[in-house]
Amino acid sequence: MGLAESCNLGDSYTTPMLSSSFTPHISRWVYVKSIGVGLVAGLVIWAVAAIGIGWLYHEAYEGQLAAVRQNLRHLAQLAASQVDGDLHARLQAPADCNSSAHLKAVEPLIRLHNAASEIYYLYTLRPQGEDYAFVLDTSLFPDRLMQHEGLTGSPMGEFYRFDDETAIISQMKTAIASGQAYVFPDIIKDSYGTFITALAPFYSSDGALEGILGVDHSIQQFAADSAGIRHGGLTAIGLAGLIAILASVIIARIRLVALRMAYVRHVAEVEIRQAEYMLRNMAENVPGVIFRAYYHKDGRHGFTYMSVRAAELFNFSAQVAIAEGVIPNLHPADRNSFWETLGAAAQQGAAWSQEGRLCMRDGQERWWQGLAKPTMMEDEAVIFNGVLIDISQRKEFEARLHEAKGAAEAANKAKSDFLANMSHEIRTPLNGVLGMAALLETTTLTIEQTDCIETIKSSSELLLSVISDILDISKIEAGHVELEHQPFDLFLAIRSLIDLMRPRAEGKEVSLSFDYAEGLPHSVIGDEHRLKQILLNLIGNAIKFTAQGKIVLSVEGIPLTDPDWRLHFRVKDSGIGIPQDKLGLIFEPFRQAHSYTTREYGGTGLGLAICQKLIGLMQGELTVESTVGEGSVFAVCLKLASAPSSATRRCTDSLSPIPQAVDLHILLAEDNPVNQKVASKILEKLGYAVDIVSNGEEAVAAALTQRYDLVLMDIQMPLMDGLTATRKILSQMGVRAPKIVALTAHAMAEQAAECREAGMEGHLTKPLRIADLKQLLGSCKKRSSRIEIPVSSPDPILN
Repeated sequence: MGLAESCNLGDSYTTPMLSSSFTPHISRWVYVKSIGVGLVAGLVIWAVAAIGIGWLYHEAYEGQLAAVRQNLRHLAQLAASQVDGDLHARLQAPADCNSSAHLKAVEPLIRLHNAASEIYYLYTLRPQGEDYAFVLDTSLFPDRLMQHEGLTGSPMGEFYRFDDETAIISQMKTAIASGQAYVFPDIIKDSYGTFITALAPFYSSDGALEGILGVDHSIQQFAADSAGIRHGGLTAIGLAGLIAILASVIIARIRLVALRMAYVRHVAEVEIRQAEYMLRNMAENVPGVIFRAYYHKDGRHGFTYMSVRAAELFNFSAQVAIAEGVIPNLHPADRNSFWETLGAAAQQGAAWSQEGRLCMRDGQERWWQGLAKPTMMEDEAVIFNGVLIDISQRKEFEARLHEAKGAAEAANKAKSDFLANMSHEIRTPLNGVLGMAALLETTTLTIEQTDCIETIKSSSELLLSVISDILDISKIEAGHVELEHQPFDLFLAIRSLIDLMRPRAEGKEVSLSFDYAEGLPHSVIGDEHRLKQILLNLIGNAIKFTAQGKIVLSVEGIPLTDPDWRLHFRVKDSGIGIPQDKLGLIFEPFRQAHSYTTREYGGTGLGLAICQKLIGLMQGELTVESTVGEGSVFAVCLKLASAPSSATRRCTDSLSPIPQAVDLHILLAEDNPVNQKVASKILEKLGYAVDIVSNGEEAVAAALTQRYDLVLMDIQMPLMDGLTATRKILSQMGVRAPKIVALTAHAMAEQAAECREAGMEGHLTKPLRIADLKQLLGSCKKRSSRIEIPVSSPDPILN
């Protein structure tokens, strides 16, 4: 039926909008015909469903009956195996009923009866001629049965009578002859009820047939069990009827909806025209130029639409762009790339994004960004719907941001270069001061001279500490600090700290002690140098700000999952204390609680800032509690793993000779005469002879003409620096090259990395640590059996 026959649309249609409540007028005949079609379809569905459900019900009923028969067969066979044939043979007369033998014989059957709730009767029959007499019957013992208390049992000796004895006895004989359990194919009906019955023969110990065990399943029980199937089938037929009714309604409804859709399509066409008008109106007013471009597989391309805002925003005509297929005032550098990138996006079926410049009439340039998504058409053309937006302000901002970033990077590099140069220039003379002081200590000195040496060393170490603090804070902020994970003796490390700091404390008449809790591990795995640096800062601050009283370093711990421990280090003093409003300030670099603190007590204000950052790198926590006039408690919480005591390392800073398995031929490349003297004398004290050169060229020449096992190479030297000299030695000598280790005042992490990249196998910094040098020399081998040496700490202290 057509639209004109089913819908009364009229000739005065004016609005294109279709309300949600709209329903075209449907004639009565259309309703009747649609309902009739639906009813016929519903009856067919119900009939097919009813036939299918009936077949399923029959199959389910037969399946359940077969399952009951199979279960009875297994049950009869199991019960027959429980009967003692010899004991059963002794039960001959009714007088034997309730005897001990009778009760013993029937007991396993009673248990089986209790276990199988579906059993109504469980009994034994003894053949007597053509008849069968009852011997055992579990129904006679209702007090021992959990269910079926009202059953009537058969006393011993009573004969069993069947309605059709001939057929039943024949089947019983068949069961006896087979020697297996047998289920009657027909339902048995007798004076006791109607049953599904299974029989199984049992025998005496000599193999003679003793009797037949019978198991009865009530047909009423089976009917109750199968009632669910019957009810399910009836329910399914009812549901099928409901579904058929629902299908009738749906089919009728679909027919009516199809008629209404014809009218909806008509309204949709009108709405599409209005939507096109609305979209065009929007395109003329958005803050950008909307366009529609095409790109064919053969390379043809152009525009099919360009909004009129092109003239207002970018000074080009939309009509010209559509006619010529190009934006007329594109910057010459961007003319080819516009369609090239659009073509590449068309080939890949990907979204298009492009930036470029436009030449304006006033001579200025304006930046644009194009964004578009592709749609594949049937004629192998790709259509792009996109927009061009003005990004000139963003480009200007990015340019200023780039300039600011360049200036910041230049300032940061200048700071790093300044720190590196200052470190080098200060460490170089400090190496001479501390080295000569250490050598001078080994000579015979008066008390006054010894005191002078101690003053020189302490002053130099204080200056070195300031330089190290400045480098530390710079390295931490740059992320160049790498923590060690080596075993060390925590108890000895703390005791050495206390021994080192006790003279300073006693000089102010302040007692310094430490408390190491019982049960804590002595050997742990971590960064010994950084942990000692943290505790030295905390103890040094406590001594600095404590005029009298005592300072206690306590170590406590809690065991975690083996081998981890949570250790708590607390430095408690009786000093001047810190105001509550200044506690956050003390952890900022170059800041202290009061402006006069630096003048009165000294320091750079970097110690606590370094401690906090190092503890953060160790995944720990630093807290402080303080009361003005009473003192402060600085607490450090770290997680460390215990280690075997044998794994800890010990290395001394004494100048005693190192026991040598072989003599090492050593070359020192150093341009500073003082540092030459310091290094050569320290090596002589340690028992080694050394050759000295003053620049990189001489180092290369010496390495090529002499056989050296170790080269201590300075980095900053005249004529040729140490990095260049190292590369030349390694490239010209190959595997015959000696081990080359940097001995330099360059202590920054990036400088150590440059040494490794050049091929150096170690990095010792000035001032030279005797312990690091002894560790290097003690593990060096002749060139024929060289081994790798770990890089030493970049911040050594000559103790």
